[in-house]
Formats: sequence, structure tokens, C-alpha cells
Amino acid sequence: MAVKFPLASSIDAWKEAKDLVQVPRSRVWLVSVLGAGVGITESIFLAIIASVGVAIAGKHGGQVKLAGFGAISGISVPVLLGIGVALGAVTMVASFLIQIELARINTRTMAEMRRELYDEFTKTSWPAMRGEVESALITYIINHVPRVSNMLTSIVSQLTAFITLVIFLAFALIVAPLVAIAIIVLGVVLYFIFLPMRGIAAKSGEDSKVATRVLFMSFADSVAASREIKTYGVGEPVRQRISREIDDLERPQYRLRLVQGFLPILYQRAVFMILLAGLGIVYAVHLKDLGSIGAALLIVLRAMQQAQLVQSAEPSIAEARPWIAELVNRRDRYRANAFVFGTNTLDAVEEIEFENVSYRYEVEGGEAPLALDNVSFKAHRGELIGVIGPSGSGKSTLTELILRLDKPHTGTYRINGRDTWEFSEESWTEQIVLVPQFSHLIAASVEENIRFLREGITRDAVEDSAVKAHLTEEILELDHGFETLIGERGHRGLSGGQRQRLSIARAIVRPPSLIVLDEPTSALDHKAEDVIVETIERLREHALVIVVAHRLSTLRHCDRVLVLRDGKREAFCKLDELNNSSEFFREARATNAL
Repeated sequence: MAVKFPLASSIDAWKEAKDLVQVPRSRVWLVSVLGAGVGITESIFLAIIASVGVAIAGKHGGQVKLAGFGAISGISVPVLLGIGVALGAVTMVASFLIQIELARINTRTMAEMRRELYDEFTKTSWPAMRGEVESALITYIINHVPRVSNMLTSIVSQLTAFITLVIFLAFALIVAPLVAIAIIVLGVVLYFIFLPMRGIAAKSGEDSKVATRVLFMSFADSVAASREIKTYGVGEPVRQRISREIDDLERPQYRLRLVQGFLPILYQRAVFMILLAGLGIVYAVHLKDLGSIGAALLIVLRAMQQAQLVQSAEPSIAEARPWIAELVNRRDRYRANAFVFGTNTLDAVEEIEFENVSYRYEVEGGEAPLALDNVSFKAHRGELIGVIGPSGSGKSTLTELILRLDKPHTGTYRINGRDTWEFSEESWTEQIVLVPQFSHLIAASVEENIRFLREGITRDAVEDSAVKAHLTEEILELDHGFETLIGERGHRGLSGGQRQRLSIARAIVRPPSLIVLDEPTSALDHKAEDVIVETIERLREHALVIVVAHRLSTLRHCDRVLVLRDGKREAFCKLDELNNSSEFFREARATNAL
């Protein structure tokens, strides 16, 4: 194993982390200076203790020679005790300040990394979000960011301990050179004895990272597929697989914990042995200056404690270091997949046009078939356009492209004759909205759920949108009306029909000019569906409305219907013309599949 400077791996880890988060140099310098101050004041403090101890033991209550400082003599014991108290207080204050700065560095870097990672996630493209493993971002932000932040704090703490160690050793050399040199040599030998443990910690940290990722994926998959797992009766094989992966993670973590647990014990015993060796040297060479010897031994004892801090930080740094690259790679992936928007303002959608649009999903190890294949159509504001097709025909892909969540691979998507990517993101989101099949509720009041974190929307606008969505009567029947707390977890829920109409109210609270409804009635009974269809019909008064439908009843008010099949446009015509134009439509009607 190559021999490195004691802080070499920590310096390398710090350089790697600089691409992820910047720790203010002023804080690092402040902690370093405070560490140096602790080393200096505590060395003098220990020299005073040794000198006073020798003076008391020798019953020299008068004038005392300060151990290791030949020029300073003739000081009374009470004066030295007073100086010692003052230095002890200074050391304590400096140590408190170090801990305050370490806590500030830890919490600040953690907050900055979490903020940046989430910011980059929100700015990335929908395809990158869509490819994110469920709960992966949460795991990185909650678990892995603190690992790296704690590592940075450990490095700063390790640097401080190293500076203090050097100062202690320098004072020991001044006070009793022979004893100090002998003990330093023993300390260097001790460092090399413990060197293999650093390699074990580094290897275990990397193995732990890999095993953690594998186990996380399995947990995420098992939770997402829990219904299928129960249905197919495969709970035991899943448990066995996850049990093996838990064992795979346990082994490197066990090695890390052993290293972390062994190091303090070994260092404590080694320090005792070094002190005994120092006393042996004193006895062998018949040194007479007991004050200096005592001071040197006390200072070296504190130096060894600092050396223990330097060494014991290595395993935790080694464990966290592999996650730096993970966080950097995830952040960079978010950045690389962010779309660039134009600066033109979209005042209103008057016309949309797809011209020979094709789209293909990215898959590993090959090329997926076209999800959309050379699709063209045109629609205008005031129209109600239906979109139908069998499963896998490209309806969801079409919806994502219309909403500008993704880009066509070939062809052009225009609004008002302009390429859609020329428009700014802000003006786009004011004009174009989605009513999803399953809308998400936030943990807030009904009013805030309709407003959905958007500024500038008045209470009157919220109430007006609820009226248009046929939701007001049911809201007023709730315990606190518009102030009733609702949400996915821990608050009151809503029925499928109520949730769908709230989603419509959310979409129209700030009147858009293009509304996309993704299968808005697929999970509703016929009574609730009638209310939704009536609401949709009214939306066309001020907007172009596109409805992805699973039921024929949803299409009855449509001006035209776009039929997709195998990613291709099979028909685009009025509802009463579909029987002649679409084979899918004829088959679906014949089998009551639509």
C-alpha cells in the first residue's frame, strides 16, 4: 500500500466535494486559527500544571521556574495558578467557538447541497424526471447529502486536530527534546501500524455505497409492486432476495464499524504505552528537570489525543467519500437534461399544429419502436378535440409533447405559427394547463389546492373556478368550506369525482387558452362523468380543449377526434365520420371497448 501524508485522502475528498458545495474559506481559516490558539494556550497551561505540581511536591511554595521556559522564572505559585485559570478559560472559549463554526459549516453545507440538488431537479426536463426511480431524490436529499456534509465537517475538524497536534509536538520539543523525539518516533511507528485500517475503511466505504444502491432499488421496486407481489404470492422470494442484499450491505458496514470502534481503543492503549516508554527513557538517562519532563509528557498525551482524532476521522470520511461522485453525477444529469426555452411571450393559444412529428423513447441496450410516427394535425381555439386509441398507441406521448414536457425527435410542433420552444416558460405555463387522470392533492386547504402555490390568484378567482367546475356546493358542505384541510396523507381526502373537478378548478382559476385533459372520466361513475363532461363542454368557450378519452360518452361534444394506432394517425375527423375513417373506432364500438 502506498504511504500517503496523513491528510492526503481527506484533501482529495475535499477537492472532489468542491464541485458539489463550496465551504467558505474564511470559516475554515477561522477554525484553523482557533485550533492553533488552543494548541498554544493549552501547551502553556499544561506547562504551568507541571511546574506547579513539581513546586508543590518539592514544597517550594515561593518562586517557581516555568517548565520549558528557562527565561521565565521567579513566579509565585498563586500567580501561576491565576495565569493557568485565565488560559484555561481562553482555551474553553476557543474550543466552544470551534464547535460553533463546525456546526455552522455542517448545517450550511447540508442546506446548500439539498437546495441545489432540488433546484436542479425542478429545472430538469420531464424525461429526466420520468426516468427517476421512485423516492430516489428523497433518499439522496435526506440520507446521502448529510453523509457528505458530515464528511466535510470531519475534514475541517481533522485539519484543526492536526494543526493542534503539530503545535503540541513543537512545544514538547521545546520543553524536553529527548523525550519528545523518542515519543514522536513511537507515534510515527504507530501511524504505520494503523495504516492498513485506512485501506479497509476506504474499500468498505465503496462496497457500502454499491450495496446501498442495490438495496434501495429493491426496496423501491418491492414497495411499488406490493399489490402484484401479494397477488402472485411471491412475497417469500422477494423477502429472500432483499435479505441477501441486506447481508451484502451488512458486511462492509460491519467492517467499517469495527475499524471505527477499534481505532479509539487501540489509540488509548497505545498512548498509555508511549507514556510508559517516555517514563522509561527518563529513568534510563537520569533526567533531572522533572517539571520539563512532566510538562512534555502532559503535552505529548494531549498530542496523542489529537492524533487519535486525526486518525479516527478516516473511516467516516472513507465511508462518505463515494457518495460525493453519486451526488455530483445526479446533479450533473439533471443539469444536462434541462431544456432551454425562448424569450417570446405567448399571449394566447390560437392554433396548434403538429407537422410530421415522431418520437422514440430511450431504452438501454437497443432502440425502442416509435411511440409517435409522422403524426400531423391542426386545431384552433374554441375547438374541443378528442384523442382516442388502444393502449400503447401514443396518447400519453402526444399529451407530453403538446404540454412541451418533451421534444419531438423529428417534425415540428407550432403554436400560432411559431415553434413552441421559442416561447418563455413563464408565459407558457400561464396559457397551457393539464388536468391529469389522477390529480395530486397538497397538504393544505381547499383554497390553496385550487391556487396550487401560484401567486396573484385572488379568493374571488378561486371561488369562481369552483363554480365553473361544479364544485362549490360540495366544498361548502365540508367542515370549514374552502379552509378545510385536505391532502394525500394525514388530512381529509376527496372522492374521485371531487378530486377531478378540483383539478379542473385548479386548471381554470387563471383562465388558460389551451387545456389538456388526460382521461378525465376513466375512473368515474356515469353521474360524476356527466358533470365532468358538462364542465369540459363549457371550457371551450375561451380555450382550445384537448381530451384524451377512454369512453365514447366523453367524445359526444367533440368537434373532431384524433385516432392514434401504433403511434400513427389513423383518423382525424368529426365524430360522425369516424365509423368510416377508423378501424379502431369500429372495432371498439362493436366490442363496447369504447
